[in-house]
Amino acid sequence: MSAQAPSRPADASVQRKGRPFLSQEERRVRNLELLQQFGSQVLVPHSPETRIMVRMIYPLNKALSKLRRLVGMPLTVEAVMAAIEPIRAWQAHVTFWLRESGGDLILMPTVLRNSGPERKQLAQHRDAHVIVPQTDEAREAIESIVRMDQVLVTLRMVSLETLQHDGRLTRASGLVHELNEAVAKVCQSAQVEYHAPNKLQRVVSKDQVVGVSESSESTVIGVPSHDVVAQPVQGR
Repeated sequence: MSAQAPSRPADASVQRKGRPFLSQEERRVRNLELLQQFGSQVLVPHSPETRIMVRMIYPLNKALSKLRRLVGMPLTVEAVMAAIEPIRAWQAHVTFWLRESGGDLILMPTVLRNSGPERKQLAQHRDAHVIVPQTDEAREAIESIVRMDQVLVTLRMVSLETLQHDGRLTRASGLVHELNEAVAKVCQSAQVEYHAPNKLQRVVSKDQVVGVSESSESTVIGVPSHDVVAQPVQGR
């Protein structure tokens, strides 16, 4: 009888696309650890749009941090500013959408304030993400996603007849795809590997067709996969 390889423990982490897959308990412990770091942000997305966008924040945070570290030498300030321009443009567009959809109130700092106990409770939610932004641009993107989530939940409570003639949900879908393209460009500039989230689905409206198929994780309509995925920097 041939010897069999020892089986892995049931609770062992497995690799998924080069990243460890954490159990629910491991994620909870990890979130609580990150929560202690200065500037940590807690997100518990409730809408499909924000569930997709939060996945984009991790590589964006890494790419923005890397670009900031390279400013001055070997990259000029102008080169770094040009590299992060796509995310700044997205930020301007999402701010316009937020003001249009939720009024000035949704942009108030109080919308993002939670007490210490509330943050701890949120961090232990099964769908929670705790992210420590490394740059102002990453922090602003996270805060915009939190605000979008609140607006989108409220929008879906209005009548379907109202939504039928209201373009805010369609424009929100456009912002999801715009963020995907912006993150891809920033990551390409920083030479950080990026794959579009596999839940980014095709969105069909009477005006446009945007999105990616679920079977492809690195394809964006109008953007070839080799433009979306950038290779890591060698020797830096």
